[in-house]
Amino acid sequence: MNANYLAAAKKTEHVRIKLSLRSLQPVNVFDVCEELGVRVRFLDVSMEGMYFSQAGGKNPAIIISSQRPLPRRVYTCAHELGHHLFGHGTKVDPLEEGLPDGGTYNEEERLVDTFAGLLLMPIAGVQAEFKRRGWEVKTASQMSTSSFRLFLGWISNTDNKLQGQPFDH
Repeated sequence: MNANYLAAAKKTEHVRIKLSLRSLQPVNVFDVCEELGVRVRFLDVSMEGMYFSQAGGKNPAIIISSQRPLPRRVYTCAHELGHHLFGHGTKVDPLEEGLPDGGTYNEEERLVDTFAGLLLMPIAGVQAEFKRRGWEVKTASQMSTSSFRLFLGWISNTDNKLQGQPFDH
């Protein structure tokens, strides 16, 4: 395992412990942000997301584009939360298809992407849920989006919160 993976895994587990979340349970990242005091807003803008705070990390906030599909908003929120938790300062993530020329995908981005993935879908939790349901990882690509969202528990928690956009804690 590389250093980024280990740092992301430690940070993820720290968040789960702080919020009394089980290691394997799916989380609603918007609730996580609220519990950690990070304000989340959805705006009709052409970008993925943005993290910013005042000097000293006060009043942290995440802005997410309401133009993006729900699963992307969830992931972007976890990604931007990673920037906050790792103390990266203000970050703006524009809409990009693949890596841009010159590549802006640096180690900070790799770290917060790993954090987001581990927070939203802990590997052991996904494997345990597949086993419990008798699903095969090899056929996961054949699952419908609705089935997968239900599997993660997003329908009841996340969709209801996003109905009244812009959403503001």
